[in-house]
Amino acid sequence: TEWASRLVNAESAIPTGVEGLTTGYVPNIRPNRAWRNVPQLTHLGRSDYEGLTGLFDALDETYSSWMRDIRLAKARLLVDSAMMQAQGPGRGAIFDADQEIFTEIQGLGTMKDGRVAQAEQFEIRHEEHKATADELVRAILRTSGYSPGTFGDDPEATQATATEVDARERMSERTRDKKARYWAATLGTLAKTLLDIDKAVFSGPGAADVPEVRFPPQSQEDTEKLARTAQLLKAADAASLETRVRLVHPDWDGPTVNAEVERI
Repeated sequence: TEWASRLVNAESAIPTGVEGLTTGYVPNIRPNRAWRNVPQLTHLGRSDYEGLTGLFDALDETYSSWMRDIRLAKARLLVDSAMMQAQGPGRGAIFDADQEIFTEIQGLGTMKDGRVAQAEQFEIRHEEHKATADELVRAILRTSGYSPGTFGDDPEATQATATEVDARERMSERTRDKKARYWAATLGTLAKTLLDIDKAVFSGPGAADVPEVRFPPQSQEDTEKLARTAQLLKAADAASLETRVRLVHPDWDGPTVNAEVERI
């Protein structure tokens, strides 16, 4: 860190001309269950996967068992010892799988019972393993705060209506809303600090208050659903044209919305 010593003053700080910090901490999700008994640390962020080590281990064990079933299910041939060809003392014996005619030996080995060779191939329990793995993945997603349908892991999604899909993805939306609030709180303070720096260094306008940071209500809005909502609002005379345009295009800024209103 010797290079950093030339960038800071005697108090190990970089003067910016403003009081606010130019960095901020955004937690991933709260509270931190690992430090629930420590008041100073419980509000720090945690990973989405905290506390899921057991489920991840179970998923790994399930796939390992599945692969073991595949290895054990390889076809194996149990051959009568009388059908083996000796390779000499200490060199064992081999079985010629292409040999078509064998000489029967009366009263020796098991060829007298009519069983020259026996094939063994175990069943692969693919359905049981797949069902177990799918449930473990869904349990991991649910515990992480996400809906399985968000990751395309909902087998009934193709037969569901848009309302039912929204209901199934509600858990993911709640988690997203929490994280959006964490980001909004920190981004607003950082924005004010950067505007103050812009005023101090580049004579910009600055910021009197902390800017308000907004996120769209959903990460991916259904355009057809928004259009139906706007149509109902128009029929009920419950919203202006500008409000309906903002509803259908929540990511547009003010000038773009005004231009669209003028074109309509």
